[in-house]
Amino acid sequence: MATVFVVDDSVTITTILTSILELEGHRVQAFNEAQAALDYMQQEIPDVLLLDYHMPVLPAPDFLDRMKEVELKKGPTVIIISGRQDDNAIRSILEKGALAFLMKPIDPQELIDLIGSLD
Repeated sequence: MATVFVVDDSVTITTILTSILELEGHRVQAFNEAQAALDYMQQEIPDVLLLDYHMPVLPAPDFLDRMKEVELKKGPTVIIISGRQDDNAIRSILEKGALAFLMKPIDPQELIDLIGSLD
């Protein structure tokens, strides 16, 4: 099973996603601040990074840029989540290396299937 970091400023979202993923056997670490997740990645690189696009202070595009600056040996597979549909933002974040863009509310089965397909 995968190690997944869930990064969202909503405690409700991180709690729900953590529960869903842990029930599937994944090891999950939740963060409500993007910088905390980025700092923690100095110690541990997850297999999957589930990242809210609209994080305060460090939105997803900036987070991905900073993640590249850290020069990780192997970066995580990045899945972006958002409550707002913006085709330009989706296109831009996929060009920065994200694998997928999921709209909130997230379909649990879609998330489970997507992470399961990475094995």
